[in-house]
Amino acid sequence: MAWRKAIVASFIWLVANAVAGAAFAFAAQPFLTFEIGFFFIASLLAGFVFGVAQWLALRPFFRDVRLWAPATIVASPLSWTVALMFAGLTFGLGGWLGGGFSAAVQSVVLAMSARNDELSLKLSFLWIPASVIGGALFYVCYYWGAGALGPGTGLNYYLTASPSDWIFLGSLGYAVVTVPCVALLVAVAGRKSAPKPALVTP
Repeated sequence: MAWRKAIVASFIWLVANAVAGAAFAFAAQPFLTFEIGFFFIASLLAGFVFGVAQWLALRPFFRDVRLWAPATIVASPLSWTVALMFAGLTFGLGGWLGGGFSAAVQSVVLAMSARNDELSLKLSFLWIPASVIGGALFYVCYYWGAGALGPGTGLNYYLTASPSDWIFLGSLGYAVVTVPCVALLVAVAGRKSAPKPALVTP
């Protein structure tokens, strides 16, 4: 049934993003700086790790999302650059503006997958607000956890969590915010594949 697929997809989505978050938090440690070269490497790394993990989570439930990973990788550096520009003016809160670019690109991939289903096509654009809000949570955690205001600042200065912990928590926040949208899209996409009840003839 469609709702069962939605539950399974939700679990896989949460696990995939948690694994990607842990992997990125570990791999990004040498690049936790806002120097442009290191920042660009971190953005590509994030696009690759999350793009591949999310693609693996989505591909069992959607007909055609093969462009998800490359689209996420390509969009990530621009998203991070825009996020950094606006976050620097808003103490991290403006990071959602950058996340909106990746969200828009990913929603196009979802729309391409649902192009033969009018309802799924319309709902695919719900991904933009869901991903923007989730992306804002992720970027705020990254921005403050990395101590972007200078040495000895950031949330990691006031709390015991390390920068890697904040990145991982940001990944979980992103996953939790976006999972209802994933569940809805999977449920709608799966309704056509649900077996129809057999007709009983006298």
